Amino acid sequence: MKKFALTALQATITVVLLWWIFSDDALRSGMARTFRSADTNWLLLGIAVAGIGVLSGICRWRIFLQIQQIPVSWWRTTQLYMIGLFFNLLFLGAIGGDVIKVLCLAKDNPGRRTAIVLSVVADRLSGLLALVTVASIFTLGRYGWFTQNPAAAGMLWFLLGYLVFSVLGVAFSFLVARMGVAEKMPRRVPGRAKFIELSKSYHLFASAWKPTLCAALISFVGLFAHYGTFYCSGRAFQPSPSLLDMYSIMPVVDVISSLPIAISGLGVREKLFEELLGSLSGIPGETALLISLAGFAVSVVWSVVGAGIFPFYRSETARRHESIRDLLKGTHSLDGVEKNAEPMPTQQSCSSVGTTNE
Repeated sequence: MKKFALTALQATITVVLLWWIFSDDALRSGMARTFRSADTNWLLLGIAVAGIGVLSGICRWRIFLQIQQIPVSWWRTTQLYMIGLFFNLLFLGAIGGDVIKVLCLAKDNPGRRTAIVLSVVADRLSGLLALVTVASIFTLGRYGWFTQNPAAAGMLWFLLGYLVFSVLGVAFSFLVARMGVAEKMPRRVPGRAKFIELSKSYHLFASAWKPTLCAALISFVGLFAHYGTFYCSGRAFQPSPSLLDMYSIMPVVDVISSLPIAISGLGVREKLFEELLGSLSGIPGETALLISLAGFAVSVVWSVVGAGIFPFYRSETARRHESIRDLLKGTHSLDGVEKNAEPMPTQQSCSSVGTTNE
C-alpha cells in the first residue's frame, strides 16, 4: 500500500511538472520549429551509442556473476539485463530491475541468493566509482563555470555532498567487512549469518582483483556511452551544446533526476537541462527540453527491447519452466517481490549509475 501511494505521488508530480513545462505556448511553438529541423542521423547514432552502454553493462554484470561463481550463460545474462532495463523504467524505481534479476537467478541457483545480490551490488558500486571519477574531472573541475549561476552552483554543491556521502558509506561497509565485525556479532543477532556471507563476498571481490578491475574499467565505457547518448541528442538540434558542456552537466542531471521525485525522472530532468544548458551554455529553453526528451527516448529504445524479451523468459530450473509472471504469482504486485526478495544492501547513491546503464 505504501509503495502504491509513493508511485501515485510520483505520477502526480510527473504530470504536474510536465504540464508546467509545456503550458507555455511560446515554448511549445519553439519546440515544434526546432523539432522539424532535427538531424535524425544524430538520433540514430544516439541509439547505437546507448547500445554500447547496454552491452558494457551486460559484460560488467557477467564478470561479477563469475566472481561469485554463479553459473549463467551469456544469453541468460543478456535476457535478464534487458528485462531489468524494462522494469527499471516502469516499476519499482531504480532497483526494480535488480529485484527481478535477483529473483530469477535465485530460482535457478537455490541457496545462492546473497551471492547474486552481491553481484548486483558490486555492479552498482563499480558504476558509482566511474561516476565519482568522471564528476570530479568534468563537473567539479569546472567549479568556476558552474558558479556563474546561483542555481547551478547549488546543484553542484548538492552533487558534491551526494558523492561524498556515497563514498563514505561504501568505504564504511568495506571497512566493516575487512575488520570482521560480522563474525564478532553475538549468535542471537538477527541476520548474523547473512552479514558473514556478505563479508566473505567482499573478500572474494578483493581477492579477484583483476576481473574486478576489468569490470570497473568497463563502467567508464558504460558511463561515457550514457552521456554520449545525450550528446548525440544535443547535436540533433541547433544550437547544440559542446561535448565538454554536456559531460559536465550530466553527473548533476543524473544524480538529481534519480531521486524518487518523479517517474523515471521525467519533468525533473527536463527542468535541469533547461536551467543548466540555458544559464551556462546559452541554449534556448525549447532546444534544451528537446535534448532532454530525445536523450531519454533514445535510451528507452533498449528498455522496449527488454519488454519484448520479457514475455518469453523462462526459468532454467530443470523440471519447472516458469516465466517471470509465474515467479510473481502469489505476490499480486511488485511490492510482494520486494518483500519476498532479500533487501538490497545498497544505497540510493548507487542507483544513479545504473541507470545508466547507466
